[in-house]
Amino acid sequence: MRKLATFASLVLASLALPVTAATAQDALVAEDVSPNALRVAREVVDAMYPPETREDSLVAMAQSMGAQVAGTMDLDVIEDAGARRVIEESLAQGLADMRPLLAEHIPVMLEATAVAYADTFALAELVAIRDFSRTLAGSAFFERSTSLVSHPALVAVNEPYFQQIQVFSRTLQMQIINNLESYFLEQEEDRQDPA
Repeated sequence: MRKLATFASLVLASLALPVTAATAQDALVAEDVSPNALRVAREVVDAMYPPETREDSLVAMAQSMGAQVAGTMDLDVIEDAGARRVIEESLAQGLADMRPLLAEHIPVMLEATAVAYADTFALAELVAIRDFSRTLAGSAFFERSTSLVSHPALVAVNEPYFQQIQVFSRTLQMQIINNLESYFLEQEEDRQDPA
């Protein structure tokens, strides 16, 4: 049974790869949107995530979300205090270690954001957003938006959501494994009893 679950996990992982590749292949790139719209969209992205602070603010946002997810893990069910400490320390180290990974992807993620904005908004809308970002209120809005993920009001509502997502994910994983087990058993039965 354990071998089948491992096999099912590998099958699921391999099935995910072609979908990801197809999605990436179909993605819009800079050449697909208006150059003028893209220029203004890049200015909007720069206003949202100023180059001099973008890595710090995006890493802080990702680490805050990761910490919130990790905080919803029910580690109290682990009776061994040492094991619980190892898990907690590993999660904390993982959150700290994510910085280089995120930093590597920030440029392409922000370029993709600019392309998405250029494709989604009319040039006049992008100009209005950019002009707003150049005001004191707009600058403050964009500067503080990424840190809102750590605001106590959002943290409070994220906790039950993340707990439910974890339960949902485990349930879905088990459902997929059970469905694959049933499928493989049917295949085996068909091979043994070709009616």
